[in-house]
Amino acid sequence: MCSIPDAWPAPDPRLALIGVAIDRLAEEARLGASGTDGMAARLACVWAMMADLDPALAQRLPKYTATD
Repeated sequence: MCSIPDAWPAPDPRLALIGVAIDRLAEEARLGASGTDGMAARLACVWAMMADLDPALAQRLPKYTATD
């Protein structure tokens, strides 16, 4: 186990924003506070944030959404 301080690069702050967005969505879903359209739009925003952070993930999107 690595115990050297600062041995790992600092996490990208966008990861924290994605986490907050997911937590908010989860809370709203639990409370039933967001309609289907609102939830879909917010999920799309979270997905866009993730795709921006990891372009390789964005390239795989068609594979995930294929309707075989």
